[in-house]
Amino acid sequence: MRVHPLCPLLLGTVALTFSCSSDFTAEGIYRGKLVMVDGNKNVKLELLTDNTARMRGLFDCIVKGAWEKEAVGGFTKNGVWVSFDFPEFRILMKMKKVEEGFILSDLSGRINGRTILRSLTLKEEKPLFRREG
Repeated sequence: MRVHPLCPLLLGTVALTFSCSSDFTAEGIYRGKLVMVDGNKNVKLELLTDNTARMRGLFDCIVKGAWEKEAVGGFTKNGVWVSFDFPEFRILMKMKKVEEGFILSDLSGRINGRTILRSLTLKEEKPLFRREG
């Protein structure tokens, strides 16, 4: 019996697709430290089961937002995007899943009415948000 030359390639692609799936649990409480120009911020981020998010520590109050699984630096859904809308601006956190929790890959913001999100510069890049519990 002869095997088509593309058969091994097809089987390898199927195996990689299922082994690199984006099935992970994001819900939980995470803590991280953002080193910014105006000082350090200890941030607590809660990702809830109904795809809502709460954050405290970055601002003087608890802020509410939304999260969803998304691709961060690749094609598979290997992380989450967390967004917070304020009356005058919007914040977006792109976080990549790692064993200990999430790494903040990008923190961006924009003033409402403007179309482009601009990345904010942190003094220490890619901080780790560790999962509690």
